[in-house]
Order: sequence, then C-alpha cells, then structure tokens
Amino acid sequence: MRNEFLSCCYFIDLFVAFSEDTLCVGVSRVGADDQGIQTGTLSSMTDVNLGPPLHSLVVVGKVHPLETDMLKLFAQDKDMVEKYAELA
Repeated sequence: MRNEFLSCCYFIDLFVAFSEDTLCVGVSRVGADDQGIQTGTLSSMTDVNLGPPLHSLVVVGKVHPLETDMLKLFAQDKDMVEKYAELA
C-alpha cells in the first residue's frame, strides 16, 4: 500500500474543468498549531499551499450571511466571496 495523500491543489486540477468558479474552502490539519484554511474559487485555489497533509476540500453551496462573513476571514478575495453569496 502506498502512503500518499491527495493535496487540495491536485484535486482541484482534476476538478477545475467542470466548474472553475465554484466557491470552496481548503483546510489542512484542522485543530493543529499549523492548520491551514483558505477560501477561494476552485481556479484560484490551484496555487494555494496548505502545507503537509491531511487536506480536505469543502465545496460551498448556498450560504447564510454569517457564513459569508466567516468565509471572508480566510478568503484571498473578499469581494469574490460577497459576489458568490449574492448569486447563491
């Protein structure tokens, strides 16, 4: 058995052909001192380095205004999050 993990960037490269403007959140090592959290579109997240595994990718659907505020805390582009929230 190989000891390999998929990074969010690798998964996004596979998924981006389907919906590159989809809002998502990439997380790694949640709860650890060196956790990584980043919000962006699938296409903008392909160059984000969340550090070593384990990674998770959350695809965002319709959001509540409070959730929009939280997404902005970790966003590369806060205006993009606001625009996405209005469209959902």
